[in-house]
Amino acid sequence: MTETIPWTTRCRGCLRKPCPNPSRMKVQNPPTPAKVKNPPMQQKITKKRNRMKRTCKYLCCLTAIVGVRFFAPGRFAVGGDRRIHIGADMPQFAAVDVTGQKFEYAHGGGKPLMAVFLSVGHQKSDRAVADVKKIVAGLADKADAFQTVLVIEYPGGSPLPRGPTDPNSPASAKLFDKYTRKGFTVLPDTEYKIWGKFGVIATPTVVISDTADKVLWVEAGHGYNFAPVVQSRLYQALGLEEASQAEQAGQVKTVANDTVSARAKRHLHMAELLKKKGRAKSAIREIEKARQLDPNSAPIALELGWMYCQTGDAAAAIKVVGKVKGANRLEKSKLALVTGWAHRLSGDLDTAQKHLLEAIQNNPRLDRAYFELGRVYHEKKDFENAAKAYFKALSGIYDDK
Repeated sequence: MTETIPWTTRCRGCLRKPCPNPSRMKVQNPPTPAKVKNPPMQQKITKKRNRMKRTCKYLCCLTAIVGVRFFAPGRFAVGGDRRIHIGADMPQFAAVDVTGQKFEYAHGGGKPLMAVFLSVGHQKSDRAVADVKKIVAGLADKADAFQTVLVIEYPGGSPLPRGPTDPNSPASAKLFDKYTRKGFTVLPDTEYKIWGKFGVIATPTVVISDTADKVLWVEAGHGYNFAPVVQSRLYQALGLEEASQAEQAGQVKTVANDTVSARAKRHLHMAELLKKKGRAKSAIREIEKARQLDPNSAPIALELGWMYCQTGDAAAAIKVVGKVKGANRLEKSKLALVTGWAHRLSGDLDTAQKHLLEAIQNNPRLDRAYFELGRVYHEKKDFENAAKAYFKALSGIYDDK
Protein backbone atom coordinates (compact mmCIF):
# COMPACT_ATOMS: atom_id res chain seq x y z
CA MET A 1 0.00 0.00 0.00
CA THR A 2 1.11 3.52 -0.73
CA GLU A 3 1.57 5.57 2.36
CA THR A 4 -0.74 8.56 2.50
CA ILE A 5 1.15 11.57 3.80
CA PRO A 6 -1.00 14.15 5.59
CA TRP A 7 -0.96 17.62 4.06
CA THR A 8 0.16 19.09 7.34
CA THR A 9 3.45 17.14 7.23
CA ARG A 10 4.43 17.55 3.63
CA CYS A 11 7.63 19.32 2.68
CA ARG A 12 7.53 22.87 1.38
CA GLY A 13 10.01 22.01 -1.33
CA CYS A 14 8.84 18.75 -2.86
CA LEU A 15 5.29 18.44 -1.39
CA ARG A 16 5.55 14.68 -1.69
CA LYS A 17 7.09 13.32 1.47
CA PRO A 18 7.87 14.37 5.04
CA CYS A 19 10.89 16.55 5.45
CA PRO A 20 13.45 15.76 8.18
CA ASN A 21 13.77 19.49 8.86
CA PRO A 22 10.64 20.61 10.73
CA SER A 23 11.41 24.28 10.03
CA ARG A 24 10.69 23.74 6.35
CA MET A 25 7.30 22.24 6.94
CA LYS A 26 4.32 24.23 5.54
CA VAL A 27 0.68 23.79 6.18
CA GLN A 28 -1.01 23.18 2.85
CA ASN A 29 -4.73 23.12 2.13
CA PRO A 30 -5.92 20.39 -0.19
CA PRO A 31 -6.82 21.57 -3.71
CA THR A 32 -10.45 22.57 -4.09
CA PRO A 33 -12.46 20.89 -6.82
CA ALA A 34 -13.04 23.00 -9.97
CA LYS A 35 -16.32 24.86 -10.01
CA VAL A 36 -18.75 24.13 -12.74
CA LYS A 37 -18.84 27.20 -14.99
CA ASN A 38 -22.32 28.57 -15.65
CA PRO A 39 -24.56 25.73 -14.49
CA PRO A 40 -27.94 25.52 -16.25
CA MET A 41 -29.64 27.94 -13.87
CA GLN A 42 -26.76 30.44 -14.10
CA GLN A 43 -26.89 30.28 -17.91
CA LYS A 44 -30.59 31.11 -17.87
CA ILE A 45 -29.96 34.08 -15.59
CA THR A 46 -27.12 35.35 -17.84
CA LYS A 47 -29.25 35.08 -21.00
CA LYS A 48 -32.11 36.92 -19.33
CA ARG A 49 -29.78 39.68 -18.13
CA ASN A 50 -28.28 40.15 -21.62
CA ARG A 51 -31.75 40.22 -23.16
CA MET A 52 -32.81 42.92 -20.69
CA LYS A 53 -29.70 44.98 -21.53
CA ARG A 54 -30.47 44.84 -25.26
CA THR A 55 -34.09 45.79 -24.65
CA CYS A 56 -33.02 48.72 -22.48
CA LYS A 57 -30.61 50.01 -25.16
CA TYR A 58 -33.31 49.71 -27.83
CA LEU A 59 -35.82 51.62 -25.69
CA CYS A 60 -33.26 54.37 -24.94
CA CYS A 61 -32.51 54.83 -28.65
CA LEU A 62 -36.21 54.82 -29.52
CA THR A 63 -36.92 57.40 -26.80
CA ALA A 64 -34.14 59.66 -28.08
CA ILE A 65 -35.36 59.45 -31.68
CA VAL A 66 -38.97 60.14 -30.73
CA GLY A 67 -37.96 63.02 -28.48
CA VAL A 68 -35.89 64.71 -31.17
CA ARG A 69 -38.60 64.01 -33.73
CA PHE A 70 -41.30 65.87 -31.81
CA PHE A 71 -39.30 68.47 -29.88
CA ALA A 72 -36.88 69.48 -32.67
CA PRO A 73 -39.00 69.42 -35.82
CA GLY A 74 -36.65 71.65 -37.79
CA ARG A 75 -34.05 68.89 -38.12
CA PHE A 76 -36.33 66.60 -40.09
CA ALA A 77 -37.58 67.07 -43.61
CA VAL A 78 -40.46 64.59 -43.73
CA GLY A 79 -43.33 66.01 -45.72
CA GLY A 80 -46.19 63.81 -44.57
CA ASP A 81 -46.87 65.25 -41.10
CA ARG A 82 -47.28 68.93 -41.87
CA ARG A 83 -50.14 70.29 -39.80
CA ILE A 84 -50.73 73.44 -41.82
CA HIS A 85 -52.60 73.14 -45.09
CA ILE A 86 -53.33 75.44 -48.00
CA GLY A 87 -56.60 77.26 -47.43
CA ALA A 88 -56.46 77.00 -43.64
CA ASP A 89 -56.34 80.02 -41.34
CA MET A 90 -52.87 81.48 -40.96
CA PRO A 91 -51.75 80.87 -37.34
CA GLN A 92 -51.55 84.02 -35.21
CA PHE A 93 -48.45 84.47 -33.09
CA ALA A 94 -46.38 87.03 -31.19
CA ALA A 95 -42.69 86.99 -30.34
CA VAL A 96 -39.75 89.25 -29.48
CA ASP A 97 -37.25 89.77 -32.28
CA VAL A 98 -33.48 89.88 -31.94
CA THR A 99 -33.53 93.65 -31.41
CA GLY A 100 -35.84 93.34 -28.41
CA GLN A 101 -38.91 94.66 -30.25
CA LYS A 102 -42.21 92.80 -30.02
CA PHE A 103 -43.64 91.46 -33.26
CA GLU A 104 -47.25 90.34 -33.49
CA TYR A 105 -49.19 88.85 -36.36
CA ALA A 106 -52.97 89.00 -36.07
CA HIS A 107 -55.84 88.55 -38.46
CA GLY A 108 -57.54 91.53 -39.98
CA GLY A 109 -54.44 93.43 -41.07
CA GLY A 110 -55.15 92.95 -44.76
CA LYS A 111 -51.47 92.32 -45.55
CA PRO A 112 -49.96 89.07 -46.83
CA LEU A 113 -47.33 87.52 -44.58
CA MET A 114 -44.31 85.54 -45.78
CA ALA A 115 -42.91 83.51 -42.88
CA VAL A 116 -39.56 81.89 -43.64
CA PHE A 117 -38.43 79.15 -41.24
CA LEU A 118 -34.66 78.67 -41.11
CA SER A 119 -31.88 76.99 -39.13
CA VAL A 120 -28.66 78.68 -38.02
CA GLY A 121 -25.63 77.35 -39.91
CA HIS A 122 -27.77 75.49 -42.47
CA GLN A 123 -26.50 75.92 -46.04
CA LYS A 124 -29.91 75.60 -47.67
CA SER A 125 -31.28 78.14 -45.19
CA ASP A 126 -28.61 80.61 -46.27
CA ARG A 127 -29.49 80.01 -49.94
CA ALA A 128 -33.15 80.49 -49.16
CA VAL A 129 -32.42 83.83 -47.45
CA ALA A 130 -30.44 84.98 -50.49
CA ASP A 131 -33.36 84.09 -52.77
CA VAL A 132 -35.90 85.75 -50.49
CA LYS A 133 -33.76 88.89 -50.36
CA LYS A 134 -33.78 89.12 -54.17
CA ILE A 135 -37.54 88.57 -54.29
CA VAL A 136 -38.20 91.26 -51.67
CA ALA A 137 -35.78 93.65 -53.39
CA GLY A 138 -37.75 93.25 -56.61
CA LEU A 139 -40.87 94.43 -54.75
CA ALA A 140 -39.35 97.56 -53.27
CA ASP A 141 -42.29 99.64 -54.47
CA LYS A 142 -44.65 97.24 -52.64
CA ALA A 143 -42.65 97.08 -49.41
CA ASP A 144 -45.57 98.35 -47.28
CA ALA A 145 -48.05 95.93 -48.82
CA PHE A 146 -46.70 92.73 -47.19
CA GLN A 147 -44.59 91.50 -44.26
CA THR A 148 -41.56 89.22 -44.27
CA VAL A 149 -40.54 87.39 -41.09
CA LEU A 150 -37.60 85.02 -40.59
CA VAL A 151 -38.28 82.49 -37.84
CA ILE A 152 -34.91 81.05 -36.91
CA GLU A 153 -34.40 77.79 -35.08
CA TYR A 154 -32.21 79.13 -32.29
CA PRO A 155 -30.06 76.76 -30.14
CA GLY A 156 -31.84 75.99 -26.89
CA GLY A 157 -30.12 77.24 -23.75
CA SER A 158 -28.27 80.04 -25.53
CA PRO A 159 -29.00 83.58 -24.37
CA LEU A 160 -31.17 85.55 -26.74
CA PRO A 161 -29.39 88.35 -28.59
CA ARG A 162 -30.50 91.81 -27.51
CA GLY A 163 -28.48 93.77 -30.02
CA PRO A 164 -25.60 93.41 -32.46
CA THR A 165 -23.04 94.12 -29.73
CA ASP A 166 -24.57 91.99 -26.98
CA PRO A 167 -21.59 90.19 -25.33
CA ASN A 168 -23.86 87.61 -23.70
CA SER A 169 -24.99 86.12 -26.98
CA PRO A 170 -22.26 84.35 -29.01
CA ALA A 171 -24.60 83.75 -31.96
CA SER A 172 -25.95 87.29 -32.17
CA ALA A 173 -23.23 88.45 -34.57
CA LYS A 174 -24.07 85.65 -37.00
CA LEU A 175 -27.76 86.42 -36.86
CA PHE A 176 -27.30 90.14 -37.39
CA ASP A 177 -24.72 89.82 -40.14
CA LYS A 178 -26.69 87.29 -42.16
CA TYR A 179 -30.28 88.26 -41.63
CA THR A 180 -31.07 91.45 -39.73
CA ARG A 181 -28.86 93.65 -41.90
CA LYS A 182 -30.78 92.41 -44.93
CA GLY A 183 -33.86 94.26 -43.67
CA PHE A 184 -35.84 91.34 -42.27
CA THR A 185 -37.61 90.86 -38.96
CA VAL A 186 -35.77 88.01 -37.22
CA LEU A 187 -37.56 85.96 -34.56
CA PRO A 188 -35.40 83.45 -32.64
CA ASP A 189 -37.56 80.46 -31.75
CA THR A 190 -35.71 78.79 -28.87
CA GLU A 191 -38.51 76.46 -27.79
CA TYR A 192 -40.05 75.80 -31.22
CA LYS A 193 -43.27 77.52 -30.24
CA ILE A 194 -43.79 79.18 -33.62
CA TRP A 195 -42.52 76.11 -35.44
CA GLY A 196 -45.05 74.04 -33.50
CA LYS A 197 -47.95 76.37 -34.31
CA PHE A 198 -47.22 76.12 -38.00
CA GLY A 199 -46.30 72.45 -37.87
CA VAL A 200 -43.07 73.06 -39.78
CA ILE A 201 -40.86 70.01 -40.11
CA ALA A 202 -38.46 70.98 -42.91
CA THR A 203 -35.61 73.48 -43.21
CA PRO A 204 -36.13 75.86 -44.91
CA THR A 205 -39.91 76.31 -45.22
CA VAL A 206 -41.82 79.31 -46.57
CA VAL A 207 -45.47 79.90 -45.61
CA ILE A 208 -47.33 82.65 -47.50
CA SER A 209 -50.74 84.01 -46.53
CA ASP A 210 -53.11 86.09 -48.64
CA THR A 211 -54.92 89.29 -47.72
CA ALA A 212 -57.76 87.22 -46.17
CA ASP A 213 -55.33 85.64 -43.66
CA LYS A 214 -55.56 82.23 -45.34
CA VAL A 215 -52.60 80.02 -46.12
CA LEU A 216 -51.94 80.53 -49.82
CA TRP A 217 -48.83 78.40 -50.25
CA VAL A 218 -46.33 76.26 -48.32
CA GLU A 219 -42.93 75.64 -49.89
CA ALA A 220 -40.84 73.09 -47.95
CA GLY A 221 -37.16 72.59 -48.72
CA HIS A 222 -34.86 74.44 -51.10
CA GLY A 223 -34.75 73.07 -54.63
CA TYR A 224 -34.11 74.31 -58.15
CA ASN A 225 -37.58 75.93 -58.35
CA PHE A 226 -37.60 77.50 -54.87
CA ALA A 227 -37.09 81.10 -55.98
CA PRO A 228 -39.54 81.17 -58.94
CA VAL A 229 -42.28 79.40 -56.95
CA VAL A 230 -41.97 81.65 -53.88
CA GLN A 231 -41.85 84.76 -56.07
CA SER A 232 -44.92 83.74 -58.09
CA ARG A 233 -46.92 82.85 -54.98
CA LEU A 234 -46.00 86.13 -53.31
CA TYR A 235 -47.04 87.98 -56.47
CA GLN A 236 -50.30 86.04 -56.37
CA ALA A 237 -50.87 87.07 -52.76
CA LEU A 238 -50.33 90.70 -53.73
CA GLY A 239 -52.67 90.39 -56.73
CA LEU A 240 -49.89 90.86 -59.27
CA GLU A 241 -50.29 87.42 -60.86
CA GLU A 242 -53.07 84.95 -61.49
CA ALA A 243 -53.11 81.52 -59.86
CA SER A 244 -52.52 79.84 -63.23
CA GLN A 245 -49.32 81.83 -63.75
CA ALA A 246 -48.08 80.90 -60.28
CA GLU A 247 -48.73 77.22 -60.96
CA GLN A 248 -46.65 77.34 -64.13
CA ALA A 249 -43.65 78.66 -62.18
CA GLY A 250 -42.98 75.28 -60.61
CA GLN A 251 -43.23 73.28 -63.81
CA VAL A 252 -40.12 71.96 -65.50
CA LYS A 253 -39.72 73.12 -69.08
CA THR A 254 -37.68 70.98 -71.43
CA VAL A 255 -36.46 72.08 -74.82
CA ALA A 256 -35.37 69.69 -77.52
CA ASN A 257 -32.14 71.21 -78.75
CA ASP A 258 -31.44 69.14 -81.86
CA THR A 259 -30.39 71.88 -84.24
CA VAL A 260 -27.25 71.46 -86.33
CA SER A 261 -25.49 74.19 -84.39
CA ALA A 262 -26.36 72.62 -81.03
CA ARG A 263 -25.17 69.18 -82.10
CA ALA A 264 -21.91 70.65 -83.42
CA LYS A 265 -21.36 72.49 -80.13
CA ARG A 266 -21.81 69.24 -78.22
CA HIS A 267 -19.10 67.60 -80.31
CA LEU A 268 -16.79 70.57 -79.77
CA HIS A 269 -17.44 70.46 -76.03
CA MET A 270 -16.58 66.77 -75.97
CA ALA A 271 -13.42 67.48 -77.94
CA GLU A 272 -12.40 70.10 -75.38
CA LEU A 273 -12.81 67.58 -72.56
CA LEU A 274 -10.77 65.02 -74.47
CA LYS A 275 -8.00 67.56 -75.10
CA LYS A 276 -7.73 68.24 -71.38
CA LYS A 277 -7.24 64.51 -70.83
CA GLY A 278 -4.49 64.38 -73.47
CA ARG A 279 -6.53 62.29 -75.94
CA ALA A 280 -5.75 64.28 -79.09
CA LYS A 281 -6.84 61.65 -81.62
CA SER A 282 -10.24 61.22 -79.97
CA ALA A 283 -10.64 65.01 -79.84
CA ILE A 284 -9.90 65.24 -83.58
CA ARG A 285 -12.60 62.63 -84.28
CA GLU A 286 -15.15 64.68 -82.35
CA ILE A 287 -14.21 67.87 -84.21
CA GLU A 288 -14.47 65.98 -87.51
CA LYS A 289 -18.04 65.03 -86.57
CA ALA A 290 -18.82 68.69 -85.89
CA ARG A 291 -17.25 69.67 -89.23
CA GLN A 292 -19.41 67.15 -91.08
CA LEU A 293 -22.49 68.80 -89.59
CA ASP A 294 -21.33 72.31 -90.58
CA PRO A 295 -18.54 72.12 -93.21
CA ASN A 296 -18.55 75.88 -93.89
CA SER A 297 -17.95 76.91 -90.27
CA ALA A 298 -14.67 78.79 -89.90
CA PRO A 299 -14.43 78.31 -86.08
CA ILE A 300 -14.76 74.52 -86.48
CA ALA A 301 -12.17 74.47 -89.27
CA LEU A 302 -9.81 76.55 -87.13
CA GLU A 303 -10.24 74.19 -84.18
CA LEU A 304 -9.57 71.16 -86.36
CA GLY A 305 -6.61 72.77 -88.15
CA TRP A 306 -5.09 73.77 -84.82
CA MET A 307 -5.36 70.19 -83.55
CA TYR A 308 -3.77 68.86 -86.74
CA CYS A 309 -0.86 71.28 -86.32
CA GLN A 310 -0.39 70.24 -82.72
CA THR A 311 -0.24 66.60 -83.74
CA GLY A 312 2.12 67.34 -86.67
CA ASP A 313 -0.29 66.53 -89.52
CA ALA A 314 0.50 69.56 -91.72
CA ALA A 315 -1.18 68.31 -94.90
CA ALA A 316 -4.50 67.71 -93.14
CA ALA A 317 -4.37 71.16 -91.53
CA ILE A 318 -3.72 72.91 -94.88
CA LYS A 319 -6.56 70.96 -96.49
CA VAL A 320 -9.06 71.84 -93.73
CA VAL A 321 -8.40 75.58 -93.45
CA GLY A 322 -8.10 76.00 -97.21
CA LYS A 323 -11.80 75.19 -97.70
CA VAL A 324 -13.24 77.98 -95.53
CA LYS A 325 -13.09 81.77 -95.49
CA GLY A 326 -13.04 84.07 -92.51
CA ALA A 327 -16.04 86.29 -91.87
CA ASN A 328 -13.98 89.03 -90.18
CA ARG A 329 -10.42 90.12 -89.60
CA LEU A 330 -9.98 87.97 -86.50
CA GLU A 331 -11.05 84.80 -88.27
CA LYS A 332 -8.90 85.69 -91.29
CA SER A 333 -5.87 86.24 -89.07
CA LYS A 334 -6.37 82.89 -87.31
CA LEU A 335 -6.81 81.07 -90.63
CA ALA A 336 -3.58 82.65 -91.89
CA LEU A 337 -1.84 81.65 -88.65
CA VAL A 338 -2.87 77.98 -88.94
CA THR A 339 -1.94 77.96 -92.63
CA GLY A 340 1.51 79.44 -91.95
CA TRP A 341 2.04 77.06 -89.01
CA ALA A 342 1.16 74.06 -91.20
CA HIS A 343 3.50 75.20 -94.03
CA ARG A 344 6.33 75.61 -91.52
CA LEU A 345 5.75 72.02 -90.36
CA SER A 346 5.85 70.84 -93.98
CA GLY A 347 9.12 72.71 -94.62
CA ASP A 348 7.74 75.41 -96.97
CA LEU A 349 9.27 78.31 -95.04
CA ASP A 350 8.65 81.07 -97.62
CA THR A 351 4.93 80.32 -97.84
CA ALA A 352 4.79 80.01 -94.04
CA GLN A 353 6.45 83.43 -93.65
CA LYS A 354 3.96 84.99 -96.07
CA HIS A 355 0.89 83.69 -94.23
CA LEU A 356 2.25 84.51 -90.76
CA LEU A 357 2.98 88.11 -91.77
CA GLU A 358 -0.57 88.30 -93.11
CA ALA A 359 -1.91 87.02 -89.78
CA ILE A 360 0.09 89.64 -87.86
CA GLN A 361 -1.11 92.39 -90.20
CA ASN A 362 -4.77 91.50 -89.50
CA ASN A 363 -4.22 91.05 -85.76
CA PRO A 364 -0.98 92.48 -84.30
CA ARG A 365 -1.81 90.94 -80.88
CA LEU A 366 -1.67 87.36 -82.15
CA ASP A 367 1.18 86.04 -79.99
CA ARG A 368 1.26 82.60 -81.57
CA ALA A 369 1.86 84.16 -85.01
CA TYR A 370 4.97 85.97 -83.70
CA PHE A 371 6.20 82.71 -82.17
CA GLU A 372 5.74 80.74 -85.39
CA LEU A 373 7.34 83.55 -87.39
CA GLY A 374 10.34 83.43 -85.05
CA ARG A 375 10.67 79.71 -85.67
CA VAL A 376 10.57 80.32 -89.44
CA TYR A 377 13.35 82.90 -89.17
CA HIS A 378 15.28 80.58 -86.89
CA GLU A 379 15.14 77.76 -89.42
CA LYS A 380 16.23 80.22 -92.12
CA LYS A 381 19.28 81.14 -89.97
CA ASP A 382 18.00 84.71 -89.68
CA PHE A 383 18.71 84.91 -85.97
CA GLU A 384 18.27 88.67 -85.64
CA ASN A 385 14.69 88.68 -86.95
CA ALA A 386 14.02 85.45 -85.04
CA ALA A 387 15.03 87.14 -81.77
CA LYS A 388 12.77 90.12 -82.53
CA ALA A 389 9.80 87.84 -83.27
CA TYR A 390 10.37 85.80 -80.12
CA PHE A 391 10.65 89.00 -78.09
CA LYS A 392 7.32 90.28 -79.41
CA ALA A 393 5.68 86.95 -78.65
CA LEU A 394 6.95 86.98 -75.07
CA SER A 395 6.08 90.67 -74.65
CA GLY A 396 2.51 90.01 -75.73
CA ILE A 397 2.17 87.07 -73.32
CA TYR A 398 3.46 88.98 -70.29
CA ASP A 399 1.58 92.16 -71.20
CA ASP A 400 -1.67 90.15 -71.19
CA LYS A 401 -0.88 88.87 -67.73
